[in-house]
Amino acid sequence: MTVTNREIADHGLAKHPDPIGVEWDDHGHFKTRKCRRHVEATRGDYGSLDPDEPSALVYADSWYAAAEWRCDLCDEAGETDD
Repeated sequence: MTVTNREIADHGLAKHPDPIGVEWDDHGHFKTRKCRRHVEATRGDYGSLDPDEPSALVYADSWYAAAEWRCDLCDEAGETDD
């Protein structure tokens, strides 16, 4: 599933209660990973991006999250994203 920049700017992840975060995908290469907390904290930034550009929603029970998915901003700050 995906969520657009417009949706994040307008509502954050309120319409998607289950994902643990999002990934912005650049033609199959994930560039940015943000946990739910950081998506909500940086919501305003999404308004300046292409409104229809999607980000993939990441769920805790997905194989990808189970393979030690990490938030880029948490990693930079030495925080945990859970």
